[in-house]
Order: sequence, then C-alpha cells, then structure tokens
Amino acid sequence: VMNSKCAVILIGLDDFTNINDRFSYNFANKILCKMARRLEKIKSEAPYNLSRVGGDIFAMWIPEVKNQIILEEIISAIKSQFTHQFKTLTNEMIHLSAGIGVFSGDVVEFRGKDPLRKAEIAMLKAKSSKIDSVCYFNPEWLFENQEEAILEHEFVAALGNGEIIAFYQPIVQQDYQKSGFALEALVR
Repeated sequence: VMNSKCAVILIGLDDFTNINDRFSYNFANKILCKMARRLEKIKSEAPYNLSRVGGDIFAMWIPEVKNQIILEEIISAIKSQFTHQFKTLTNEMIHLSAGIGVFSGDVVEFRGKDPLRKAEIAMLKAKSSKIDSVCYFNPEWLFENQEEAILEHEFVAALGNGEIIAFYQPIVQQDYQKSGFALEALVR
C-alpha cells in the first residue's frame, strides 16, 4: 500500500564493550542472545521483524504502522526489556540500557532513502544525549553529518598538505617524578 506507514527502529546497547572487556566475549555473546530473545517476545498489534545488524545493535522493521500510538507502544515495550538485569557467572547483576533511534514515515519515503542509515543517525543521537533515550530521525541531522564529513575531509587534506603543524607542550604536575607528565597538542 503506497500511503501506509512503516518504521525502522535501531536499538544500540549502551557501553556494551565494557561487558566484553570485563566478562569475556563468550559471556557478552550470551547476553546478546538473551537480549534478542527478550526483544523477540515483544507483543504488538503491528507485525515486526527483528535482526541483529552488527555488534551490539538490533534492528526492528515494522512494515505497517497504523498510528503513532502503536509505534509508541512498541518503543515502550522495547524499553521495558531493559528493566530486568542479567546475572554473571559470579552472581553479579548487570543492568543494560540502550539508545533507540526511530525512522518512520510513508512507504514512499523509504524507497531509495536509506531508512536504516536514518534510524542509525537517530540512534547515535539518542546514545550521545543520555543513557536509555529515544530519538526520532530529524532530516536536519543529515546536513550536520554532511558538514562534519566535509570538515573531516578538509582537515585530513590540510594535514597531508602540511598546512597544519602540531606543537606539543608538556603538562607537568608538581609531583611529576611520581605521576609523570603529559603532552598537549596545539595546531596552527
């Protein structure tokens, strides 16, 4: 149906590399599997497909969203899956949270418009704003990302052309013999 609504939701676990580092890759993978099972059990009026799209990120594709209330209910159900903690092998309890990015709109808006990328931009905004938050895609963010990419490209080119020179100055504490010292880089 050409004028029906659909949505992509990306769920990015917050600070999951810390779990990998603290408890092992194998344990972290088991947590991801348990989290997937929790997300698969979400009950909704709208059918959805869930997949792990990489690392600690899950994607939920909702091909038919009848109204905003249904979408909000799904997001609320996703968030509720993070209220239950996980137990480690040493009986330590781990609380997970996630940044949730949402891109929704008419089916026509999805064709050739890279909805996964837009949901990812929203998810990254959610993760950078605060733990356990939700952001809906804002088209202005595309321009921000383009401006950042242009600035990065210009900076790398300037470095390569010798247009930027780094100067280093020491940062020394009074007890530098014990604590050592650091360097601060300044560019001109």
